[in-house]
Amino acid sequence: MRKVLSIFCMMTMLLLIINNRAPVEASSSQANTMEDAVPILLDQEYEGTLETTVDVDYYRFNLDKAGNTVIRFNRAEGATWNVEITDKDGHPYTHFFTRNHSGVTGYEEVSIGLPAGEYFIKVSTEEYKSKGVPYTFIVQQTANDFYEKEFNDKAEAASAIQINRAYKGQIQTHDDIDYFTFTLNRANNVALSIDRYAQGSWNIKLIDENGKEYVDLDTDHHFAEYGPDEERLDLPAGTYYVRLENNWGTPGMNYEFKVQELTDRIQGAKRFDTAVGISQHGWKTSDTVVLVSGNDFPDALAGGPLAYYHNAPVLLTDQKQLPIATWREVQRLKAKKVIILGGEGAVSSHVTDELKYLGISVKRIGGNDRYETAAFIAKEIPSTKAVVANGKKFPDALSVAPYASRNSIPILLTDRSSLPDVTKKALASKASSIVVGGEGAVSEFVESQLPNPVRYGGADRYETAKLIINHLPLGKNAAYVATGNNFPDALAGSALAAKHNVPILLVSDQSIPTPTQSLLREYSRFIVWGGPGAVADKVVDALDNSLIQIQ
Repeated sequence: MRKVLSIFCMMTMLLLIINNRAPVEASSSQANTMEDAVPILLDQEYEGTLETTVDVDYYRFNLDKAGNTVIRFNRAEGATWNVEITDKDGHPYTHFFTRNHSGVTGYEEVSIGLPAGEYFIKVSTEEYKSKGVPYTFIVQQTANDFYEKEFNDKAEAASAIQINRAYKGQIQTHDDIDYFTFTLNRANNVALSIDRYAQGSWNIKLIDENGKEYVDLDTDHHFAEYGPDEERLDLPAGTYYVRLENNWGTPGMNYEFKVQELTDRIQGAKRFDTAVGISQHGWKTSDTVVLVSGNDFPDALAGGPLAYYHNAPVLLTDQKQLPIATWREVQRLKAKKVIILGGEGAVSSHVTDELKYLGISVKRIGGNDRYETAAFIAKEIPSTKAVVANGKKFPDALSVAPYASRNSIPILLTDRSSLPDVTKKALASKASSIVVGGEGAVSEFVESQLPNPVRYGGADRYETAKLIINHLPLGKNAAYVATGNNFPDALAGSALAAKHNVPILLVSDQSIPTPTQSLLREYSRFIVWGGPGAVADKVVDALDNSLIQIQ
């Protein structure tokens, strides 16, 4: 024990020594050109001295990856150092000077966004009192912040940004102006938002490439008012510029803003039309279409993984005839094959005849009931795993469908308290299984009969969906949103969600349940399936408010 304590004490002392190490003496009388620049390392403090007011010190450092770079210099009363950061070609990214008035201590620093590459620091002075006074500095990098690239004081030198991502910058002097630019490839509903602070205020404008002004906003600087100021607007496709300047009191303070896509809807007059809209968002053409009943969900619950396996959209039909919107979409896709899920009780032979009349081959996968249909579908998808969900409740199976589809895992169905023989037979060749839903959906007795089961089940459908999203993750760029109270929209969309590697978030028709609410900050864009009758406008407003918050 004493030996362990002794080793621990030695390691602690070593860390203290490293963290409190003295600055490395780095300046040299020969380092007065870029060619002779002294190489330095990130995260190491260095010390130098300017011998005269015409002396110049150069340093160089390398960034292996792009990111926010912080350059911090000490302040000394009566002394001033001018600091400039350039690339290897001498292009200046930023410059600042340390303040020298009475009582000033601590550090002066600047944060800028830099791509990977080699950079140079130039240190000079015009103050005779600065000569012979030691300066110290350190260069550090944070990969996950996005800062402006100076000098971006003209539109033609604007820092390029991506929408849906927050950017930081700094108005360095009262007459500094910062420009950023982005391009919309299509018309879009967006919000321009900027954080506000009681200590100062910025003016922010949004203009297009022809000089047309869309936003002219002074941030709200009333005492103790924080959070974002924002403007929501519809923008046509084109190139845009964000222009920031000082309003009052902000030089040296970081601002943070973003241009955010607002929540979009894919909707139609009927569920069949919404399914067509979903198809059009994901497929220009498709040789194969998966067709399911739009009036009941059982046969289609297992259809998502099959559709993804064939890179096919899911379309909806009436039991007795093909809706005109679906018929036109099949033609637009130039489909050569339609896979119908379910027996004739779900999709009649008349629908089959309509498709054959169009010259399309038809394959039906249908059993005596929903469980057998799911088992037949599973045979079409080679996998050693299976998802098991309640066959009489749709939300759990829909929540897991994007993950299952993306990973080619078939979905099998069960009763709550007994495992159907056809499902048990389909599981015989599986090495492991994922159970979705709590014991109210799939009992412990059923779970005990499954191969190496792992359960994701919450108190209700929304909590179960959250557990699935957290433990079976997909991408974080966007999320689809569907009502958890009805099945058609999410049923048609599971293959699209898998195609884009994003999850389905479940909401109620009038509100966002707490489990779903807790997930919103993880995503930078939402697309709602269905019209206001499925997901109310106030739910979309709540989604937009989440997006506009600068995170």
